[in-house]
Amino acid sequence: MSTTGKTLIRSGAARVVHTVLSIAVAFWMLPFLISHLGMHSYGLWVAIGTLTANYYLLDVGLASAVTRNVAGALATNDSQRANHVINTALWIYLAIAAVVAVCAVGMAFAAQLFIERAGDIAPVRQAVLITGLTLALHFPFNALSGIIQARARYDLLAIAQVLTLAFQTGATVVLIRGGYGIVALAWIGAASAVLSNYLHLRIARSLFADLTFNRSFVNRQTARSLFGYSTWSFVAQLADQARSGIDPLVVGHVRGAEQITRYSVGSRLVDYTLQLLYRATNTVTPVLTRMLTQGRAQDTHAAVSILLRINVVLVVFAAGALITFVHNFLTRWMGPGYDTSATVAIILIAAKSFEFSVAPLDSLLYAAAKHKYLSIILMIEGAINVGLSLILGQTYGLIGVALGTAIPLIIFRVLVFVPMTARITGIPLSKIVMAFARPAAIGVLIMTVLAAAYHSSEQPISYLAFAIEGLTASAVYFPLMFLCAFSKEEKRRILSAIMASLGMQPRQSS
Repeated sequence: MSTTGKTLIRSGAARVVHTVLSIAVAFWMLPFLISHLGMHSYGLWVAIGTLTANYYLLDVGLASAVTRNVAGALATNDSQRANHVINTALWIYLAIAAVVAVCAVGMAFAAQLFIERAGDIAPVRQAVLITGLTLALHFPFNALSGIIQARARYDLLAIAQVLTLAFQTGATVVLIRGGYGIVALAWIGAASAVLSNYLHLRIARSLFADLTFNRSFVNRQTARSLFGYSTWSFVAQLADQARSGIDPLVVGHVRGAEQITRYSVGSRLVDYTLQLLYRATNTVTPVLTRMLTQGRAQDTHAAVSILLRINVVLVVFAAGALITFVHNFLTRWMGPGYDTSATVAIILIAAKSFEFSVAPLDSLLYAAAKHKYLSIILMIEGAINVGLSLILGQTYGLIGVALGTAIPLIIFRVLVFVPMTARITGIPLSKIVMAFARPAAIGVLIMTVLAAAYHSSEQPISYLAFAIEGLTASAVYFPLMFLCAFSKEEKRRILSAIMASLGMQPRQSS
C-alpha cells in the first residue's frame, strides 16, 4: 500500500474522530441552547448563521482553485509555483475580507428591516456585525488551505479542530449558563476563529517548509489562472447555497422564527449524519488531481469505482438507521412535539443519500477541471429548489420546504448528473451504474431486515440502547456488505489499505 493510501486512511480516521466529537457536542448543545435561549432566540441565531454563511459566496470558488493548483505544484515539487498561488490568493482574499467587512456593517444596520420585535434589534445587529467581521478575519487564511489538502494531512487539521471545539464548547456553556444570549455566542465564535486561524498557520508552515510570504510572488497570470478555475466553482457554491442554505430563511418567511428551530432540528440531524460520512471520505480530490496530472487515467477510474461502492455502503447504513430510529431518537433527544422534524429528516436523508452516493464523481470532475458541468446542473437545481420550496412551503409548511429541496435533488442527480459525468470523463455509464447499483440493492435488503427486527422488539428508551442497537446492526451489516458488495480485487485493495494504515505490511509472495 502506498504512502498516499496510508495517509488518506489516517486522515479519514482523524476526521471521523473529530466529527464524532463535534456531533456529540452538537447533540448535547442543541437542546441546551434551546432550553436556555428559548425557541424564538435560537431561531434568530440560526437565521443569523444562515445569513452569515452567504458571505462564503464571496470566496467566488477560489478555495477549490487554490487547492487544485497547490496540489499540482507540490506533486511536482514546484515550491515556487506553490508560493505564487498562495501569495496571489492571499492578496485576493484580503480584498474579499474588506468586502465582507463592509457587507457585515451594512447588514447590521439593515437588521431592523427584517426584525419584527423591537427588543431583538440591538442583539441581532451586534451578532450580525460580530459574525460578519469574524468571517472577514478568517478569509485570508483560506490561501493556506491548499497546503493541508495537497499533503492530505487532515489528521493534523482534525487535532486543531478538536482543540478549537473544546474551547468553544467550554466558553459556550459558561456564558450561556451565566445568562448571556446570542451576542455572547457571536463573541465566542470570534475567539474560536482566532485560535483556529493561528493553528492553521502553524500546520501550514510545518507541512510546507518553503512557504514564503512576499509580494514578489503575486502576479496577474496566477490570478487569471485561479479565477479561470474558480468561476465555475463559485457557480457551484452559489447553487449549493440556494439548494440547502436558504431553507431556514424560506421557513422563516412562510412560518416564522420559531418554526426555523423545528426545521433546523430535522435538517441538522441529517447534516450531522452526512457530515460524519463526508469527513471520512471527502479527502480524495487532491489525490485524483495528482493521478490525472501523472497521466494515470485508468487508475483514476478504478479508484473512483471503489469510492462509489464505499460511499453507497456507508450511506445506505446511515440513512437506514436514521429512518428507523428518528422518531424515537428525537423524542429522547428533544422531547415530545417534534414529529414534523422527524418527517423533515426522513425526506432530506432519502434525497441527500443519492448526492452522497455519487460524491466521488464530483471529486473527479473537480480534479479534471470539468466542474463547470456540475455547476450548471447545480445552478438549475438550486433555482428550482428555491421556487419549489416557496410554493410548497406555503401549502405544506416545513414538509413542503423539505420536499422542495428533495425533489429536484433526486431528479438531477440520478437522471442528469450521472449520465453527464460518464460522457465527460469517459467512464462507461454501465460501470458507474454497477458500481453503486449492486451495493445499494444488497444494502437496502439488509437494512430492511434489520429495521423489521428492530420494530418487532421492545423500543429502546435510552442513548445506551440506541448505541447497542446501532452497534449490533453494524456488526451484521458491514461484514455482509464487504463479502457481497465488492469484487475480489477491491477486497484485496481495501484490506491492504487498512493494514498499511495500522502499520502492517501484507506478505509478499515469493
